[in-house]
Amino acid sequence: MGIKLNKWDAVDHLKSEEDMNLYLGACFEEDPGDGSLIRAALGDIARARGMAQLARDTGLSREGLYKALSPEGNPEFSTVVKVINGLGLKMQAASLSSGQVISNLIPPKEPRMTKSAKQSGAKVTNQAAKTLSNPNASATAKSLAASVVAQAHTGKETGKAMETKASKVLQSEKFSDATKSLAGSVLSQSNKKR
Repeated sequence: MGIKLNKWDAVDHLKSEEDMNLYLGACFEEDPGDGSLIRAALGDIARARGMAQLARDTGLSREGLYKALSPEGNPEFSTVVKVINGLGLKMQAASLSSGQVISNLIPPKEPRMTKSAKQSGAKVTNQAAKTLSNPNASATAKSLAASVVAQAHTGKETGKAMETKASKVLQSEKFSDATKSLAGSVLSQSNKKR
C-alpha cells in the first residue's frame, strides 16, 4: 500500500489579507533579485483571490495573467503594477542604505542573496501553513511562517532582517516551541558568513 501525498499549494493557506501581506512581504525580502519569488507570490495571491476577477480589474486576459505570473513568466513592469493595483496592494520604495522602511508591506531588502543548499522541509512547511491559517498566531510567528513558506522548494537564502528576527525569537523565553521551530528553519537557510 503506497503513501498518498497531496501537492502543497500556498494558495490553500492564504485565507486573510494579513496572510497575503505577510507572504508577499516575506517573498519581497527573500527574493534573490530576479523577481522570481515576488512573481510567484503575486500569482499565488491572485489565485487565492480569483484570477478571473483580477483579469477584470486589470483589463488583462486571464490566460495572460497565468502566463505572466508563472515560473517561466517574465512580465513587463506595467503588468506587475497592474497586478499589484488590481490586488488592492500598494508598492512603495525603501532606502537600502539607511534601512528606513517606507512601506509596511515591503521590508527593506538587502542586496542579492545567494543560494542555499537547504530548503524548508515538508514538516516545517506544513507547520508554517498552519501558523499562517491560525488567527491567534502572533505577527512574529506569521512572519517567520511566511518566510518558511517562501523558502519551500527553493534554494533561497534567508535575508539579514529575517535572520535577526529569528535569532531574537530563539533567544527569548516568551515564544512557543512551535515559533522557535519556525525560527530555527529560517536560520538554517541563512548566510553562515554573517
